[in-house]
Amino acid sequence: MSDTAAVDELVAELHGVSSKPPRGSTPRYVKAVPPGLQFWAPGAIAVAEYLVRQSKHGSKFDPQVSVSEVAVALELPEEDVRLAVLDLREAGLVEESAELRSEAFWPTSGLFVEFDRHFLDFDMSKMPLRLRTGL
Repeated sequence: MSDTAAVDELVAELHGVSSKPPRGSTPRYVKAVPPGLQFWAPGAIAVAEYLVRQSKHGSKFDPQVSVSEVAVALELPEEDVRLAVLDLREAGLVEESAELRSEAFWPTSGLFVEFDRHFLDFDMSKMPLRLRTGL
């Protein structure tokens, strides 16, 4: 190694210049937080978006999914999905199965009211109450 290269390396180290290779592409579940969702954990946003997009009817019990199914679909660790479900459950937006050893959970109607406007082309909160409740 020449003196010039050694000096350049020392200067780069002192200034915090990295010789690491460039980073790869960002995982698809890492996204900018949509406006209005900054108070939700990123995992909760990802799980809510999955439920909203997988729902056929936008109503309670649709869809019924498992933690492992969502983890595979979102490429997230199961622990992150469990924490996200806990956040959403505490807010009353999902319910979990009471069966022993079951990982099943599903959205409540409130999840669609809260998240549809962020992930779909319409805002459920602006629809008349009788349409939202199916009366």
